[in-house]
Amino acid sequence: MKLPEKGSFGYFDKKKKITLTATIISFLIVAAIYATGVFIYHTNKSIFTVMAALSVLPAAKVFVSFLVIAGCHSLPEEQMNELSSLAEKNKDNQILYDILLASEEKALIAGTIVIMEEHVLMYSNSKKVDAQAVESYIKKILKDCPYSSVKMYTDFEQMKKGMQQIKGKRDGKNRYNDNENNDNRNNDKIGQQAKIRSKRIKETILIYTI
Repeated sequence: MKLPEKGSFGYFDKKKKITLTATIISFLIVAAIYATGVFIYHTNKSIFTVMAALSVLPAAKVFVSFLVIAGCHSLPEEQMNELSSLAEKNKDNQILYDILLASEEKALIAGTIVIMEEHVLMYSNSKKVDAQAVESYIKKILKDCPYSSVKMYTDFEQMKKGMQQIKGKRDGKNRYNDNENNDNRNNDKIGQQAKIRSKRIKETILIYTI
């Protein structure tokens, strides 16, 4: 079973399903090994018991992977479509879904992350979200990346408004450039640099994603 790619839509739900299935299968194998030893030797003091005990370790590791994201939920498809619609006009925008960050102290739910004009906007309605901790941690891991701002939202409508404000500022800047500065080569260079910076922010966040 192949785990979905980090940052892909539906990552939490898919990973939970895969890790839960793998956990059940792993512990069934442990039980089968132990039962085989008892059936053959009529005692639990055999090599099969040792094998079963050793098999518990990888099974437990898979179970822990499930527990880490058990309380996390993927973004509804309807909301995904709304965010994609807001971001699609600018190809430099990056969207990461179902992000759970591995900080030094605990796992932090960042949810959906939209990177616009080097602004990092995050949304999750989970009751376990610690917005201040997430913002601080994102700023920490992006210390070597040229970001403009970091904001965590727990209200979807506010998240959309945040995106719309950034789009409004960008569109206004583009109109000014079209009227006052018709140097297309310079604009293309600026656009390419912005794309590189957004990609770097995305890649850095994924490094710290569980």
